[in-house]
Amino acid sequence: MLRVTLYIVFSLYFAQYSVYAKVFPVIHNVSMKILNSNSSVLINGSCDECLCIMLNNPLSISSFNCFRNNATCETFSPNVTTRYLLLTNNFESSVYFSSLPINDSITSGVQTIGDVAEGTTITANCTSPTPNIRILDAFYGVRDDSGCLCHPTGCIEMNVTQNVTSYCATSSGSSTCQFVVNNVFFSDPCYGYPKIFSLKYDCTN
Repeated sequence: MLRVTLYIVFSLYFAQYSVYAKVFPVIHNVSMKILNSNSSVLINGSCDECLCIMLNNPLSISSFNCFRNNATCETFSPNVTTRYLLLTNNFESSVYFSSLPINDSITSGVQTIGDVAEGTTITANCTSPTPNIRILDAFYGVRDDSGCLCHPTGCIEMNVTQNVTSYCATSSGSSTCQFVVNNVFFSDPCYGYPKIFSLKYDCTN
């Protein structure tokens, strides 16, 4: 379960004789990866130490993964222009950031529902900060064509990605999509044989 907090850092600027407060959002129990990028740098230090390093180096560090189990941080440059951030479950990590990469969209890790039987109720669910379901792949059919009387001839599987995408887009909300796997919801790709269903999706902002 994602938990987002605000981390407030106070630093004293003696030249101005004033206290400056900066708020850093933190996403707990996840780690962040910037796809198609080699911009990250590993440093040793606690979460607090890495936060101070980011505060003192705003031109070179805009966010970092803090790995609490081995006291290291993976820092990211503010000049990253990739569109995709991947957030994956990691109970030993938290993500701190002062700003996100340019032109980005945040996604969670890929969720997989694998090879369930006909009659199964499927529930795809996304939560903040990535509340929108994005269907990546959906399969309905059989894995083995031996003795299968299919229509059209030779059909042993059915790519139903578009079917599921369309249904979820028009369901009650973009954060939850629920349906029952059967030949009513999908057409029957293999008469007389039990079918299976699998689904891959992720969550976006």
